[in-house]
Amino acid sequence: MTVYLNHPIHALIIPWDVLDAIGKPQYIQFLYHPEKNRIAVRAATAEAEEAIDVPDAVYEGSMLVIVGERFSEDLRKDMGWTDALYAAEARLVRDSDNRIAFVVDTCKATETERIHGPFVIPNCMDDEISDGAESF
Repeated sequence: MTVYLNHPIHALIIPWDVLDAIGKPQYIQFLYHPEKNRIAVRAATAEAEEAIDVPDAVYEGSMLVIVGERFSEDLRKDMGWTDALYAAEARLVRDSDNRIAFVVDTCKATETERIHGPFVIPNCMDDEISDGAESF
C-alpha cells in the first residue's frame, strides 16, 4: 500500500485503500517519531487529541489528503529529500492499545512522479484549503 510524502502543500497523501485496511475510521491520528524516521496513522475517536476527520468518499478510489503543512526544511534536509514528491510503502501494525494502524518508514521513501486525480480534504482543514475535490 503506497502513501505519498512531501507534496508541495501537504505532508502526507493517503489513498482510500490504506484507510480501508485500518477499518474505514471516521477519525484518525497522525503521529511522527523523528528518532525512528517513522510516521504512524491510526484510527481515533472524535475526542482524541488532534483527531483528523475522514470525510465520506466523494469519488470511488479518491485519495485523502492529510496533514496540511509540508514537512519542515530541517526534516527534509535530514532525510536527504529534494522538493520532489516521494512514495513509501505503508505496513499494517497494531498499536499498544491493540488498534490497527499503518506505519511508514520515511527513510525508505523514494522519489516518484507527480500524481493526478481527485483528492478529498478533511473538513478540519477546510479553513486553509477549498472544499471538495482537488487535483495535484
